[in-house]
Amino acid sequence: MASVVRERSIYCRTCLGKILHVRTFTSSAARQRHGAVPTFSSTSSPELDNILATFRSKVFLPAHLSREQQSILYRKKNINLLTSEDEPANVKIANETHRLLPLDHKEEPQTRRSLNRMLELMKEGRDWVNLPAFLENLRLSKRNIKDWQMAKIVRRASDNGNQGIILECLRRMEKTGMVLADLEVARAVMWGGMKKCMQTDWTEQGLEAAERYLNSVWNLMEDERHVKKEIQRTKKDPRMRPEIVGVMLQVQAIRRAFYGEGVERGSVQRSAETLLASWDNMEAEVDELDWNDANRKLMMWGPIWHGIKIAVGILGESPLRMKLENKMTKDLEPKIQKAREVVLAYAPQPEKRIGLSINEELLSVEARKS
Repeated sequence: MASVVRERSIYCRTCLGKILHVRTFTSSAARQRHGAVPTFSSTSSPELDNILATFRSKVFLPAHLSREQQSILYRKKNINLLTSEDEPANVKIANETHRLLPLDHKEEPQTRRSLNRMLELMKEGRDWVNLPAFLENLRLSKRNIKDWQMAKIVRRASDNGNQGIILECLRRMEKTGMVLADLEVARAVMWGGMKKCMQTDWTEQGLEAAERYLNSVWNLMEDERHVKKEIQRTKKDPRMRPEIVGVMLQVQAIRRAFYGEGVERGSVQRSAETLLASWDNMEAEVDELDWNDANRKLMMWGPIWHGIKIAVGILGESPLRMKLENKMTKDLEPKIQKAREVVLAYAPQPEKRIGLSINEELLSVEARKS
């Protein structure tokens, strides 16, 4: 009689069937909360489809099983038992029946390497719709993604015009692990708003969509799920960072300056006041020998400069305008000039560095307004 050894107990085929068939999610309250094993939609890349399928079968499915069921799958003594075609081992999760096969931890895909390759392959919108479920099940499988990796995901999604998918992940943060309390993630998310303007060539519709996106992000920043109490209202709080507020001011101001009618002036004023209140939290001077640092800071400082440059023409003669202009000319512009010089002097192919190219783009937009 075929049998499987688990710890000190011996299970025959009949007993194994009880473990695999009876102890399913439909009868296990502890497992019901995980729901069904994710089904990924077809993508534009066969390789990407294969990566998703591999994670589904070798990582996500086991995470939906009980410990008793998992123990059976990973024991080499059970290979013949699980591969029997006469009596295949099946388990029903939600409304789907899964064939269970032997697994080996050594054959599981690596999270970091697989994720990097996925980001290279994700080109179309249908590729990105799988992201929320993928992140949720990585988290369920106890595969943690570092903050810098999450920020990279956000940037790549925005580069491909999929800011809506990022919003979905943020709204489901308990499951996806994408949280705005992390400053790098918040920067990348806000960057997506300016990227949307660039992708639509600063059209009225594009600016309106970008502002709507940024308002949704800002509201989520106020959601207690995205707030870390230990950094609340400190310089580590994304809501108190000029590079975060600066993007909001930039989009609001340029939308009003370009397409004025119907655009609320008060929103520009409120963002300008918030920017001034957060000014002391701005990044310090650049390292003269580190062009990577200079390039990164150009990315952060460019939208702030652009937002102020446009906003001062909207605010009229006021103390707020004077303060903004003073901060821009005496503090921000010298920093930007120094960062540009470092990138131009030390970066290989400086014209391809995103911080420098963004600043050139913003200068051209400012010239268009004039």
